This record gives sequence, C-alpha cells and structure tokens, in this order.
Amino acid sequence: PPSTTRRTTTRALTTSTRRTFAPATTTRANSIRCSVSGRAGVCTSTCSQSGYRHYAYGTAGVDAGCKNEPSHVRCCAPLPPSTTRRTTTRALTTSTRRTFAPATTTRANSIRCSVSGRAGLCTSTCTQSGYRHFAYGTAGVDAGCKNEPSHVRCCAPLPPSTRGTTTRRTTAATVPQDNNNQGACRSPFGAAGQCRPTSACPSSLQSFPTSQGASGCQHIRAADVQCCAARPPPDAINPAQPNGECELARPDSTCGAFTGRQMTINARFIDEVQRIHAHARAAGVSIYITDSFRVSTVSYGAGKSRHKVGMAIDMNASGCNSDCMCRLPTRISSVTTFLRRLIADRALHWGGDPSKPINWRVGSCSRDSVHIQSTTYLGNRDYYAEQRCLNARNSRGQFRRFSCSAGAALIDDVDVSNLDSIGDESALSSGAVAGIVVAALVCCVLMLVVVACCVLRASSSSSASASAAYGDTERGVTMNNAFYQVDAADSAYPGGYAASSGYGTQQQQQQQVYTCNICQKSYAMAADLTHHVALRHP
Repeated sequence: PPSTTRRTTTRALTTSTRRTFAPATTTRANSIRCSVSGRAGVCTSTCSQSGYRHYAYGTAGVDAGCKNEPSHVRCCAPLPPSTTRRTTTRALTTSTRRTFAPATTTRANSIRCSVSGRAGLCTSTCTQSGYRHFAYGTAGVDAGCKNEPSHVRCCAPLPPSTRGTTTRRTTAATVPQDNNNQGACRSPFGAAGQCRPTSACPSSLQSFPTSQGASGCQHIRAADVQCCAARPPPDAINPAQPNGECELARPDSTCGAFTGRQMTINARFIDEVQRIHAHARAAGVSIYITDSFRVSTVSYGAGKSRHKVGMAIDMNASGCNSDCMCRLPTRISSVTTFLRRLIADRALHWGGDPSKPINWRVGSCSRDSVHIQSTTYLGNRDYYAEQRCLNARNSRGQFRRFSCSAGAALIDDVDVSNLDSIGDESALSSGAVAGIVVAALVCCVLMLVVVACCVLRASSSSSASASAAYGDTERGVTMNNAFYQVDAADSAYPGGYAASSGYGTQQQQQQQVYTCNICQKSYAMAADLTHHVALRHP
C-alpha cells in the first residue's frame, strides 16, 4: 500500500542520511572538513568510526571548521597516535560522551573554565573518569571559577600524559566509608578519595598531602589528615609537581593579533596569552612579539627570568615601543586602551603598571614597559627543574599548537567600565608636588631674610640720626649745649652772643633757630635739622 511504501522509503532515507555523515562512508566532497592538531576529520553529528572520536569547537587543537554548525555537530577526527585504537565502538562512544558532559552539569547551564587550554566546567563535584578538580590560583587555571564559592572549582581533563593510565587503575581500590571520613577530596592524579588520618588510610591506598597537589583537605588544620585515594600507576606523572606539565606551545592561525617573532610559551601560560590576544582585539591593536621563551644559555635578562620558563612575553603595540608605552596615556589612544585593559585584568601583570611597575630599564624608560607576565605563576615550583625540562623540549622541537578563539570568553571577568581613570599619569606626580612645596618654603625663607635686612638698615639709620643730634659737626649740624650758655654781658659783641661752625649757625635770641649751612633751610628744632641733613645731604 502507499502508506507502507512511504514509511519504508522514509526509513530507508533516514538510514541513508545517517550513514552519509559517518566518516566510514562519507566522501569529503559532500562534508565540511575540519582538523584536530593536524589530523583531518569531518563535521558530523555522530562519530562511531573505530579509532575516531568527536572533538568540540573550542577544545585545544580543534580548528574552526565546525564553528558555524549546530552544537551537536562536531569534528569527528582520528585519535592521537599515542592513544590505543583497539577500543570498541561502544566504549569509545561512551568515553566521548563523558568527555563533554562532566558529572552532573551541562555546558549550557554552567560556567566555562580551562586549565592550560583544556576546556572544563565550574562544578562542585568532579567524578568524571579522566577529569579532576583544579582550584583557581593553581598554575594554568584561568579565572572562570574565580567568583564561585570555594567548593566550586574547574573540572577539567587530566593532561594527555596522565589520561588513560590513571583512570584505568584508580577505580580498582575503593575508599572505605567509616567515621574517619572528614570530607571528599581528590588526589593529584585525579582519583576520588576521602580526607582521613594517615593511620586510617588502608595499605591498598595512599595518603596525598595538599603540598603534592591533593585538593579538598586544605581546610583541615590537622597535619596528619590527608587525601586517602587510590595509588597511581608507576608511569603516571603528577601534574602538580615541577615536571607535571612540562610542555611548550605556539599559537595557531587564530591568533592573528600577534606578529613579529615566533612566540613560544609554557603551556601553563596559554590562558594568559589568550587574554592578551582578546584585549588586543578589543582595543584594535596589533602585538609585535619581540621575545618569549628563552633557553637557559642566554646571557641577558634577570637571573630567574620568567622568560626562561616560558611564563612571559615582551612586545610592542601598534608601533609603540618601550619609550612610547612608558607613561599613560600614550600618544596612541588604542595602545592606551590596550594597556589599561591589561592593568584591569587581574590575571596579567604589565611591567609598566604605574601602581606596581617592574623596575627594569628598557631604552630610556625606567620601567619594563614591554613586559607582560602572569600573576598566578607559582614561585614554589622547582624553577631549574622546569627550566631543564623545557630546554629539552625546545631542543627536540616538541611544541603543541593552541588557539586564541577562547580568549574572548576568558576576559568576561574584567571590569572595563572605568578604563579612562586607570593608570592616568597626566596629573602632577607626588615628586612634582613635593618639589613645589620645597620651592615655596625656600621663597618664604628668602622673603624673611629680605624683611630682616630692611629692619636692620632702618635701625642703623635711626642710630646715625641720633648720633648727629648730639653734635655731629661732620654732618653740618650744631646744637645747643645746655651746660654752656654765654651771657650777653660777657659777650664782647653788642646785641648778644653768636657762635658759628663750619656747617650751621646757632643764634641765641628770643627764639633759637637751627639753619642748614648747605641749603640755608631753618628749623626750630635740632632734631628736625638733623633729620633734614640725613635725608637731603647724606
């Protein structure tokens, strides 16, 4: 009947369509191509091919081939050569499904995070096989879970070197449930355990202290309470130890804002570099890389330079060099915006930050204005052990590729609402204010000295006038002597007595008059004549 024919045809067409997207039977001409770390694949909704698995866009090494496809369409690509390909199709499908759905949370309702480029989710539990919790502040962990409660951490995959071997054996031992249990924890190798006294941890298990990378027991003050979990396999590498993630990385084609020299960094610095790239894109600048990872044999730079462990870069921004970036604002507005965004990002430390500069002269600038490093670099790591490991990777040419496409999501936690007020050095500095205050004090002292000199000079003039009032014949003044009066009868001259001197004349009649012998001006008082001579005939 027609209904049967239509139903049969529909079922056959559906089956045919489903098989069309299977990598085993699909031709590349009818599919969207993609690649994962150079391994070619196809964008499909299912990936049941033996030796293949699904990779979501945004995962480290995945290109943008499936970026514009629906969320259920991902890149079906071969497993890495190191991965065992004898796994059955059913087991591979289960593993793939668990990889992208941690424990009890879905990506649509969770906050994303990443650990050295490995995508994860902020969750309170992380029991997924091959995953473990990474706390914010641990090396390589971005700020995705920074604002979450302390029990919510980034649940992300283990490093490739530990995945597969650890998860295969950690389920063999089970932690007992009894009164010694003081909380859930996780070993440095990702095994779930319990915070228990070391004496109560069975011999089949192992106690891991927080100092070795165990998480979950750090709030317990008792030193003998550690994370009791399954023993790791003999060949497993502890990711929390110095050589746990000894890996160099280089950006791929998605990092278009970076130009100049080839950038080589520590894999634990990937998140910070993705942030730098996102800030550069937002500000509209290009970053010219002048230096990144340095081998230990270079003679320049600080003794324990972060460049030698791949945790820093040196750069110029859109043609603005060290002198141009020495002070904010710079002569280029977009560069000023970029540098202010770096200051606002608490995961990054720019060497020219006015509030916490790195005092290292570059050109004529006293600050290391071309330097950017991470604020979460763990200084308690074995610096020289990590340096030797990275040097060996560099000499063998072992580099992984990373994408910058996840950077925009990483900088969602950066407050850019008041960028114009960040690091503004156009106002007077404290040194300039101090100089102005000192100059004002010096001027006040000089003014006091001038006033004192004037007072002393006036005092000396008054003394001279007083001296002249009592008989200064050299100044042309003659004054009465009260003790010497010449009687008219004793005078040899009729009409009274008259005495004279070289400068003035004193006439004793009914009223005494004091006359200047130079200009012939007369005064009734001797003090007036003295004052006249002092002013007019000095």
